[in-house]
Amino acid sequence: MSAMIQSLQDNFSRQPVAPGGDYVHQVREKAMKEFLNTGLPGPRDEYWKYTRLRIFAKRTFGLPQENAITGSDFGIKNLDAIRIVFVDGLYSPALSDESAFAENGIRLLADALRDDSGLAGGLLPQPDPAIHQFAALNRAFQDQGVVLELAAERELPRPLYLLFHSQKTGQDTASHPRILIRSGAGSKASVIEHYNGEEKTAGFCNALTEIDLASGAQLTHYRIQTESDTAFHVGSLFARQAEDSRLVSHNLSLGGRLARTNMQFELMGRGAELVLNGLYLVSGKQHIDNHTLVNHRKPGASSFQDYRGILNDKARAVFCGKAVVHPDAQQTVATQSNRNLLLSHGAEIDTQPVLEIYADDVQCSHGATVGQLDTNALFYLKTRGVPEDEARSLLTFAFAEDVVLRLENQTLRNAITEHLIGRLPEMKNTDELVTT
Repeated sequence: MSAMIQSLQDNFSRQPVAPGGDYVHQVREKAMKEFLNTGLPGPRDEYWKYTRLRIFAKRTFGLPQENAITGSDFGIKNLDAIRIVFVDGLYSPALSDESAFAENGIRLLADALRDDSGLAGGLLPQPDPAIHQFAALNRAFQDQGVVLELAAERELPRPLYLLFHSQKTGQDTASHPRILIRSGAGSKASVIEHYNGEEKTAGFCNALTEIDLASGAQLTHYRIQTESDTAFHVGSLFARQAEDSRLVSHNLSLGGRLARTNMQFELMGRGAELVLNGLYLVSGKQHIDNHTLVNHRKPGASSFQDYRGILNDKARAVFCGKAVVHPDAQQTVATQSNRNLLLSHGAEIDTQPVLEIYADDVQCSHGATVGQLDTNALFYLKTRGVPEDEARSLLTFAFAEDVVLRLENQTLRNAITEHLIGRLPEMKNTDELVTT
C-alpha cells in the first residue's frame, strides 16, 4: 500500500460523522472499499497510460483543519456573483453570501444531506469505480460542497462563484469538494468553479461535479484551475442532458504540479447541444491531463470540442477526447479539435482524439495538431521592430486568446487574460489586451 493511500485510509477513519445519518455513512464506506479495492491507477491502466502517479503516491495528506483566515483578497476580483468560499477544504461563512442561498435554490452539501440523505448517491448513475477511482474517493469523504437546484423556468440572477482556496499552512491536506447541479426544464444559470492556491501549497484537491439538465435547460459552466505549481489536483465532471438543453463548458487548466480532469457527458435527447472549450498552459515540470468522453445516446444532438494547449520547458500534457455515436443516435453532429503549441524542445504532448460511430446518418470530424510558432508571423513582427522574445509572447497569447474570448463573463475573461500575461513575462504594453 502506498504512503498516499495509507494516509487517505487514516483520514477516512478520523473524518467527522457523516451528515445525513446511517445511509450517508453506508455510502461513504462502500465508496471507500471500492477505492481501496482498485487502488491508484498503474502503468497498465489504459485510461491513465500517459499519466504516472509515482510522485503522487509517495505523498501523505492530512484532514483539513480550521485555521485563521489571513485575508479575503483572493479569487477573482470585482466579480458580480453569488460567492461561496471554501478555505483549505472547509466552508467559510464569513467570506460567503449566505443571504442569497435560499432564494436561489442553493444549499451547502452538508445541509442538503441532512435534509435528503438520498443525495449521497448523487444525481446520476455512479461511474465504474474501476475507471473513476477518484470519483469513488470523493463519495467516501462527501461532506463539504454545494447543491444548486433550479426550479423549472427559473433563471439564476447572477453567476454562482464557488471558490476553493488553499492557504500555505505548513500542512499538506486532502480535500474532496462535491458540487451537485440540477436544472429544471427551461431554467438558465451560470456556475464558476475556481480552484486556487497560494504559492508552494502542496495539498491534494479531489473534486467531483454532477450536472443534470432537464428539457430546455441552459447552463454555462466554468472550471478554472489555478492551483500552486506544487499542488495535486484531480477533477471529475459528469453531466446528463435532456432534449433541447444546452451546456457550455469552459475548462481552463493553468496550475498544479500534477493535474487531471475527467469529464463525461451523456446526450439523452433530440436537440441537446454541448460545447466544450478547453485551454491548458504548462511550464517547468508541470503535468496536466484532460480526458473528455461524449456519449451521443439519442438522435439529433450535437457536440463541439475545441481544446488548446501551450507547453514550455520540460512540461508534459495529455489530451484524450472521445465522442461515441451510439446505434440509435442518427443525425448526430460531433466535432472535436485539439491544437498544441510547443515552445521548447523539452515539452511533450500526448494527444488522442477518438471517434466511435455506430450510426450512418451523422456529421462527425476530429483532428489534432502539434507545432511551434509560425516563423513567418514571427519574422513579420521582428521586421516591425518587435523584439523576438516579445513577439513570441504575443503570438503565444494570440493562440490562447481564441479560447479566452469565448468566455461570456467579461470580468472572468479579463482575469484569465491577466493570468496569461503574467505567465508570459516578455509581454509589454499589454494594457490594451485587458478590456473593461
